[in-house]
Amino acid sequence: MTIDAHEAETPNLFRSLFSWRPRAAIKPGENFLTEAVVYMLRRNEEFQARFIRLVTGSDQVASKVSINTRAAYRGDKGSTIYPDMEIKGVWDEASSFVIFVENKWWARFDPNQIKAYAKLLSGQPHGHLAFICARASDFREASNVQLGDAGPAIVPVLWENVYCALRASSESSGLEAELLAFMQDHNLGPGAPIRPGMIEAYLAGRSLPDRLHRYAEVLLRDYEWTRIPQRQRNPDRLRVRLAYGRLAIEFAPPSWSGAITIGFLLDAFDHKVPFENGGKTGLDLMLRLEASPALGPLREPALTVLKSKAPAVRAAGGVARLLDDPENGNKHTLLIAQRSLTHVVKDRGSENEQIAAIYAQADAWLQALFDDGTLAPTLPGLARTSPPSEKANVISLQT
Repeated sequence: MTIDAHEAETPNLFRSLFSWRPRAAIKPGENFLTEAVVYMLRRNEEFQARFIRLVTGSDQVASKVSINTRAAYRGDKGSTIYPDMEIKGVWDEASSFVIFVENKWWARFDPNQIKAYAKLLSGQPHGHLAFICARASDFREASNVQLGDAGPAIVPVLWENVYCALRASSESSGLEAELLAFMQDHNLGPGAPIRPGMIEAYLAGRSLPDRLHRYAEVLLRDYEWTRIPQRQRNPDRLRVRLAYGRLAIEFAPPSWSGAITIGFLLDAFDHKVPFENGGKTGLDLMLRLEASPALGPLREPALTVLKSKAPAVRAAGGVARLLDDPENGNKHTLLIAQRSLTHVVKDRGSENEQIAAIYAQADAWLQALFDDGTLAPTLPGLARTSPPSEKANVISLQT
């Protein structure tokens, strides 16, 4: 069982609950975040006061506050409208108020939804309408939306402002601290400023792709790759290439399907996997076996063998993700093995020692995959597809 890096360090209720899925590929999203914030509003009076000032722009003191996430109102043409939060209370023990709050995290701003809320509030003498979002573009759009005489003006708020309001409350430990950590995990808090050390690290690291390219060329030139089936070792097609977020040796058969790439994962966007550390940024040594989804059932023999070999690949080091694993979002990837490059080259003082360590890890993965001879016969059937375009996402690093 894979343990999330955050969870291994510090237990966090919100991280744990958010990882639960009622069904595959379903995320709680805005509803989860809304309920978490409402829970804090109900238990933390100072946060509640700061939040109400934030979403109304009013400095009045609110009392007798109730917060509902299950309110329902009748809209036009028999529709039902459900505000994410309905907050009711009394200003200074005198006049009652109602606040509708619409929250967005992944979804985008919907002006028609906001206009429907505004229309419902048009008859309220002390009605307020707020929109909380994560994207600056949604904030700008909400700021510019024209509601006319339909109701109160909209108050746009960023999630990072909610984060700051919670952090500023006197009770910012315990569960409050856990929610703050969860929000920071998902970029819902304020970003860190640029520090001089970050600039220095960036400048120092600009030569790293060239260094990795040299390592890959040495690996291809000076090391044996005989564990890889002969069909994938066509000398006319062997090369080192930077493409699709990886810098790797390509062991590609003429059809490309069944191709094996061994090298460095720099950007996981195209490969659609997290790095070994579980995050969206990193630098991993990788081995990938791929075949086009267009082959359909022709991939099944290889997949059957790979499922039986995955435990041995993982035992050889790092993580291994199969086609149907939730963390593998690329439908071309039959298997991808990854290990942090930092871990691979740790305590290796020279270039030759580091390259040897990289080869040893890649060779251990290949041994787990191919040494018993059951995988290679399944790969020739992965044929008759075109190679990926060499015009897209290709950058030459030759100096």
